[in-house]
Amino acid sequence: IEARLRHLAERLEAREARLARLRPRLIAAPAERLAAAARMLASLDYHAVLARGFAVVRDEAGEVVTRAAAVRPGLRLELEFADGRRGALAEGERIRPRRRRGRDEPEQGRLL
Repeated sequence: IEARLRHLAERLEAREARLARLRPRLIAAPAERLAAAARMLASLDYHAVLARGFAVVRDEAGEVVTRAAAVRPGLRLELEFADGRRGALAEGERIRPRRRRGRDEPEQGRLL
């Protein structure tokens, strides 16, 4: 019996030593996965997109509008920006973006 107890005590000590070596990895791996998941969640958060200068457009029912063709003149809209929401009223004409000249872009000279 004494030999058997000594053998079991040795096995227990060996397993305790192995657990002590593995403990940092066992704790770090889930923490790393959690941190990676938090980064992924932050990258998918639409508020980060709003902070870059985009807006979410919603119709009168609160549904997100994804196409200009879905907006008819007179439709009340809600625009969500990074810092809040504002109401808007759709006009009838299509707005064409103006071409903005960059500061370091020289004006075009004459050829003749």
